Amino acid sequence: MSTANMFFMVAKIRNLILAFSALAAGSQLAVSQTLYARQALLPNQSKSQRASLNGWLENNGGRLRLILNNNSPWEFRGTAKISLGNSDEQKEIGMVPLALPAQEINLLQITGATLTGDHYALAIYDQRGARLFFRIAPLRMAVDPTPAKNVALIPLQTVKSASNTSTATNPVSAKANTDEFARVATGVQVKARVLAGIESSESFILSFELRAQRPILNATISIAAAKLKEQKPVSVNLQSQVDFKLPESLESNTVKYTITGKDGNVLAKGELDLNVLMAEDSVMVNDIRTDRQSYQPGETARFTVITEGKAQSGYRLEVSVRDAQSQTIFNDQKTIGADENTNTFDFTITLPNNLSAPAIFEFRIFDAETGLLFDSGEREIPMATKPPSQ
Repeated sequence: MSTANMFFMVAKIRNLILAFSALAAGSQLAVSQTLYARQALLPNQSKSQRASLNGWLENNGGRLRLILNNNSPWEFRGTAKISLGNSDEQKEIGMVPLALPAQEINLLQITGATLTGDHYALAIYDQRGARLFFRIAPLRMAVDPTPAKNVALIPLQTVKSASNTSTATNPVSAKANTDEFARVATGVQVKARVLAGIESSESFILSFELRAQRPILNATISIAAAKLKEQKPVSVNLQSQVDFKLPESLESNTVKYTITGKDGNVLAKGELDLNVLMAEDSVMVNDIRTDRQSYQPGETARFTVITEGKAQSGYRLEVSVRDAQSQTIFNDQKTIGADENTNTFDFTITLPNNLSAPAIFEFRIFDAETGLLFDSGEREIPMATKPPSQ
């Protein structure tokens, strides 16, 4: 057996051992980022081409080591943000750049990091800044001499400084983009939104709301994004709406639109940045907490879901629990209004007496008006075996 194959098998075995240990401790949170759905709009990337990542941090002989598994059939590039602390709170210490070959496990030795606390938070972002992976878990102790690639930690202060400099040099705001998209041209006002498709929450519609100070008859609205070119007839009697179904993948995130009158005169035109439109409303789960380290069948478990972000029309949080046979044993949902500031939600669940591990707590967040999927993920419920009866 070659050295490379031997390392791969050893790493796989260590992965399973660490996953089992995390389950026993009951404090691991893995969120499969729901911005996956939004990646359907990435250039040259279809629904079948979404990064599949897994990773964890460990204290390897007093040094911080990051283990990442890229299960995708292509190279992944992005960043990993690292936080350290206790089980209740982890503070961000910095980030590291990532370039992960396809179908490989990577061992990264983090240099410049000071180990503090016994828990970590690991968040992985793609090059657009979309979070694809999120985990909170205990910082495992290890003594492993396997060579690892040294990667320097970029301190939090440096990250913030670079962010501030970038903002000052290239000021970009959602409001500025919105004003550009909805600019008035010859009496026509244009407002664009991205809505969830009818078929599923992972399909998208580009919706135009048109207003005019005077009626406009027999006009044409056209859109163009690289090879995508479509047009529809439109008449505006004070207000009108025109929808375009977007394909599963686009070669460009910039969509140009033009409204032409029946006489051929251009009534309005502009450009839309789909990334900006989708970022205007965004709600994500920041943390999921349990009231105990582990549970036995028949006990009552309380889950606290903490969200971050906002939605102008409010949002809907749906949660469920499924057993090891994928049967749903609990369902609940909460609708949060646009004016509500609540971001902490408690769910009380009585676990069945015959429940066997692994049981899974799942969540999904939708825009209350458009049905657009904001976030989704899951956490494994830590189960303890009942002691034998005396």
